[in-house]
Amino acid sequence: MPAALAQFSARGEVAFGADGALSQAFPAQVGWALSGHLHADYRVLASPGNRIDPVTLRLVLTPAVRFSQEVKGDLGLSELYIAFSLRSEAATLLGALDLSLGLARLPLEYARLSLPFSLEPTGRFGQRQGVPGVQLTWYADDWRLRGALVYRQGLVPLLSLRRSFGGFELEAHALYAEHPVFGLGGSGLIGDLVIYGEGWLLLTPLEARGALGLTGFWEDALWTLEAAWLPPAEKLFSLRSDPLLAARPVVLGQLALPLGEAGSLSLFASGAFDPDALRFTVLASYSHLEAEREVSASLRAHLGPEPPVVGLSLKVTGFF
Repeated sequence: MPAALAQFSARGEVAFGADGALSQAFPAQVGWALSGHLHADYRVLASPGNRIDPVTLRLVLTPAVRFSQEVKGDLGLSELYIAFSLRSEAATLLGALDLSLGLARLPLEYARLSLPFSLEPTGRFGQRQGVPGVQLTWYADDWRLRGALVYRQGLVPLLSLRRSFGGFELEAHALYAEHPVFGLGGSGLIGDLVIYGEGWLLLTPLEARGALGLTGFWEDALWTLEAAWLPPAEKLFSLRSDPLLAARPVVLGQLALPLGEAGSLSLFASGAFDPDALRFTVLASYSHLEAEREVSASLRAHLGPEPPVVGLSLKVTGFF
């Protein structure tokens, strides 16, 4: 195949960070970490003058190693798949088809500050990863139909249907992960505001999860408010219901505002109405971004009936 028909592209980042946590409940914890992100694509084009990419091989790695009381590492294999696209002029009347085989991301959420339901596992350091399987997606005008068969604690078949109309879109999901699960999500514009939400119904036993949010600009600041009904974080990525970790109401808010030409400040707060107490999380982070590097610092606090936990982290990231 002529070299002109193949394209390789890659981008990534390398980061060094240090963090610490203080609490009366445990000794002071200090650690540092090295992490990275690599996104590489190898595309084979249909013809030299065609911008469509009928075949794509993708690799995404998010490796990390952390040094503290013990050394922990994770290769962070997030995606490794081959994708085929049928988007020729002859297929325009019938729509377009995308087929992927391998380890690929499968995001289902519309919520921005919470995650009521997900099929994607997480790595040791919280990186969201893909799920192995096959995904077939059909596009036609304002419609998208997606079918998938993935492995997540067993084989999970999934069918999703999305429709866009005006400034809104809605997407319905049906899947079987040891028991039937149904979901509906969407987002849309109301004036200058974006409203979004999602709802999930897990059967056997019956459990509901969901989120509803609103986001917009206040001068140069971007604000987001969200209310959610979801289980604690340790259960989010489990497909098995646990009555001891039942869903509960959570309210969340975020304010992001620019500071100068390269700086930005982000403020985040959440409150979880657990059965035994009210628990808060507060996070303030500042970042200074330039063309090839970013310096960031964050201060976080967890408040509740337990002794408070305060943490500080610093990170320097280089891009390539």
